[in-house]
Amino acid sequence: MSKWTDLPTGQTHGAFEKFMAALGHNAPRVIARMNNDPGFTASIASLAINAKLGSSVARTRAREIMGQNFFGIEEAIGHFGVNPSERQVSSLATVPWSEETLYACRGSHVLVAVFRMSIFDIRCLHRNLFRNQEWFPDVKFTTDKGEVGWWLVCKTPRRLRREVEEIPKAQVMAYTMIGNFLVTGERLFEGNFIRCSDSSEDDNVVIGFFPELIVDLCDPKTDKAKYGISAALKR
Repeated sequence: MSKWTDLPTGQTHGAFEKFMAALGHNAPRVIARMNNDPGFTASIASLAINAKLGSSVARTRAREIMGQNFFGIEEAIGHFGVNPSERQVSSLATVPWSEETLYACRGSHVLVAVFRMSIFDIRCLHRNLFRNQEWFPDVKFTTDKGEVGWWLVCKTPRRLRREVEEIPKAQVMAYTMIGNFLVTGERLFEGNFIRCSDSSEDDNVVIGFFPELIVDLCDPKTDKAKYGISAALKR
């Protein structure tokens, strides 16, 4: 089954009745807001989808756990000039990992609220942090704005654990590297290129700090072994 309309009517009605009962006397107010505020409804849906045995954490609690390894909505507004919509803020209200996972990753990963902003957009804001590469706006991966969401990005190259990790796109990595530097002064992957999941024609996209941020291409047949792999925890 791929849509809620495919579910038996008895199941959907039963779930609705349980939801109403759980709301108690707050039901009229919550229902009114769900009908008039799409962002609020999206936030409830996000919480329900990610609430697998307590696997989601409130944004404010995640900030407390991660300490300086955190780049959230406020940081995106201050350093990238983001103007998030109510729906975007609601969708980022919870982080899709448990407290236990965040504690385990607090020293080795950066927790990042990524907004729709391309590498080219970021370079226009912080040109001094990028190597001058005139081909920049001419390739697809530098203008890809990505999607809004949380990423838990490893701060060092590593061997990918495919069952629990994924390789982010260059947009996510550039956003994370520049954002982290603006907040902490730390250059992630300084002196190293790491491979991202993007490709351009037959080449892999690589990214690194030298000390400016450089985005380049490598031949996977001959250069693959030279570069580390970017990694982020799966959601």
